[in-house]
Order: sequence, then structure tokens, then C-alpha cells
Amino acid sequence: MIARQEAPTISSAEFAARRRRLLDQLGKQSVAILQAASLQTRNSDAEYPFRQNSDFLYLTGFNEPDAVALFVPEREEGEFILFCLEKDPTAERWTGIRAGTEGAVEQYGADQAFLLSELDKKVVEFTSGRDEIHYLIGSDARLDQRVIIWLKQIQAKKRLGVVPPTKLVSLGGVVHDMRLFKSTEEIAMMQYAADTSAHAHTQAMVACAPGKFEFEIEAGLIGDFRRKGMEPAYTSIVGGGENACILHYIENRGELKSGDLLLIDAGGEHHAYASDITRTFPVNGQFSEPQRQLYQLVLDAQLAAIAQVKP
Repeated sequence: MIARQEAPTISSAEFAARRRRLLDQLGKQSVAILQAASLQTRNSDAEYPFRQNSDFLYLTGFNEPDAVALFVPEREEGEFILFCLEKDPTAERWTGIRAGTEGAVEQYGADQAFLLSELDKKVVEFTSGRDEIHYLIGSDARLDQRVIIWLKQIQAKKRLGVVPPTKLVSLGGVVHDMRLFKSTEEIAMMQYAADTSAHAHTQAMVACAPGKFEFEIEAGLIGDFRRKGMEPAYTSIVGGGENACILHYIENRGELKSGDLLLIDAGGEHHAYASDITRTFPVNGQFSEPQRQLYQLVLDAQLAAIAQVKP
């Protein structure tokens, strides 16, 4: 049994520090726009589990769909503005509690918050007179179209003395460079995800036996992730025998046979910090001689590569 571990979190102070670093790297006459993920329909009125955009979550900690964050350097009324869904008791009864504009300020540190219905008007207001708009160009066709519409609306005000932005800049380089360097809190999140996933893999090895099915092993992995408050970081690969040779095999429905190897590629995700582990082992617990030799060769190569890794 894995030792009971307190699940780590990212503090509000760290989110604020990230936003400060971003603002400091933006030009004083720029605006950055970051859009949250949207819910995706699975079928009919059923939706896939919501997964927030990683960049949006990294800077805001806000885990609701369709929100938009604006970062406006040196704006007197506030530099971090969050647009979100309004509080709605009827909708919340169906889909869960929303932070609303008050929660966006009180819980997530926004300097100001507005309803999503005000987004178009406010973006035009906040970007007028700024030189550059930074956003994840090409990552979302809907946002690309909205940016074009906003620019046209600002340009239409030139006769009134409004100066429109003249440059679109990809926000990805700045944000992704920030995310490359992990803080102490982030390392703790990653370690938690890795420890939980490693434990799930060892339990899968114990549970594996000829006559079981791949989906039974997968169920154990998912159960271990969920018991620690985590989600699968990606669709798990649990392939026995020839199925292990399919690079992205995700059917996971085959019967496990004695003498075959079982390949598992699975990892858990803790608040968007993912682990990724692949292991291969004999279904019956005993390597054949050719299997053992091949396994040892791959293991020796891996250890040799790790030995070459240096700061």
C-alpha cells in the first residue's frame, strides 16, 4: 500500500507571481489574451470530462470553460481581467458551482472580472491605444476570428482619434518558456503524479495473470488514479502480445495469454501535471530467454542514456 500522501497544490501566491512575470515580459503598450477550453460533446447531451487549457490554467488557476483572461500592463484599474460565466442557480444545479465575477476576484486574484457577455465591448476598450495584441495565434479558429473582428471595430474608430494595434504577436513563446522552468510547488505536483502512477503500474503487475483481459488491468490503473484524486493523463495503452506492437493501441479488449508480454503506457494527471510511464513485463511473471535478453538490452540502453544526462 502506497503511503498516504497529502495532495500538493499550487498556491495563489505562485499564480500571482506567474502573472507578474508574464506582465513584465510584455511590452507596456501591449495586451495579452488567453482563452480557456470549452466543453466538448461526446454524444447527444453528454460531454467529455472537462480539461482546461494548460496555458490558461498555468496563469489563472481558473478551471471553468469558456473563460477569457486579459493581461494589460500598467493599467491603473488592474492588469489581470477575467471574463467568466455568470452565477446561475439553474445551470449550476445541472453542471456545478460557478465562481462568477465575485469569485473570480476573491478566489482567483483577478483585479477585475466581467461577464462573458461583456467580452467584445471590453476587449475593444482595453486594446484601443495599445500597440500589440499577444495571443496563441492559430490555436483556436474561433479566437482568430474574434481578434480580427475586434481589430476591425477598433480601426473603425480611427476618425475619433483611437489608435488601433498594429502588430499581432504569438503568446506561446513567452508562456511556454515560463513553463519550462518548474518551481518547488510544481515539482511537488509532478512528484505526486509520478508516485501515484508508479504505484498503479506495480499494482497492475501484481494483478496481471493469464486469462484476464486488458481492460481489467486498465480498470485497476484508472481506479488507482481516481483514488488519489487524479485523472488519466491520456488514453491508456494496455496491450498484450501482438497488440503491444500497435503504437497507439487503445482498444484494450484482448485476453492476456501465458508466454506473451504485456505493454502498459499509462500515467495519471494531478491538476494538469501529468506523468507518463511505459513498462513491459511477462503476463505469467516469467521472461522467456529471448524476452529476457531483449528486455535487458533495452534496459541497459536506457540506463546508459540516463547516465549521460547532466545539467
